[in-house]
Amino acid sequence: MPRPLACAAAGLLAVSAPLAAQVTTPTEAARHSIWIVYGGDHAVSRRAGLVFDSQLRLTQDADHQRQLLIRPGASYALNSRVKLSAGYALMVARDDGGDPLSPRQPEHRAWFSAQLAHELGPVAFAHRYRAEHRWLPGVEIDDAGARLGETYVTAERMRYGLRASIPLAPGARGRDMYLAASDEVFASFGGYAGDVAVDQNRAAVALGFRASTSLRLEVGYMLQSSGADGRLDEQNHTLQIAAFSTARLRRR
Repeated sequence: MPRPLACAAAGLLAVSAPLAAQVTTPTEAARHSIWIVYGGDHAVSRRAGLVFDSQLRLTQDADHQRQLLIRPGASYALNSRVKLSAGYALMVARDDGGDPLSPRQPEHRAWFSAQLAHELGPVAFAHRYRAEHRWLPGVEIDDAGARLGETYVTAERMRYGLRASIPLAPGARGRDMYLAASDEVFASFGGYAGDVAVDQNRAAVALGFRASTSLRLEVGYMLQSSGADGRLDEQNHTLQIAAFSTARLRRR
């Protein structure tokens, strides 16, 4: 069994703008949400593949905020346990309480991931390290604090996630049930974010069903904690409904 990757670090040089800028954020943090998730990892050859994630996020608080995340990319398997991937992500958002014809500016991301899978007895572990360069919607202001207009600000973010799953009830033809638990920590730095600081954590549990050799279905609960200055005092309780596919895009 290979040893897990010990750490991951990345940084990009941010170019400062002549005018100050601040990030625009919702006025009220979400408290309860439903996330509908699709995760695709589709091989096109023995080592290369295409990845595609999408998330529709619905909240009952924060003016019924709706978010859509689309994250396409390409992957390359170094071996059966280690995979690298990179791509682009788009996050769009809309608030029912505001002008329905004027959604907020989208967030853009460039990302890179390294994944490691291994087993310990019946438990399967997956480690994921992800680096993101983010272009976030903001407001441009002058030295006196007067608003000049909308702009984009940049920041870097590192993410590390650990997931463990264990089979519960093996079924015929691999259609088994399993229990999964995961935790992912986020640290932002550079650009508007300043010095590196942990600003989000996602802890989740899920009940899964392997519908076929290439399709898994899950339903579970996630506690999303966030905040500034290392204080994760904002919490979002989330019901997650997910489908994950590893169907090949070409025959062997």
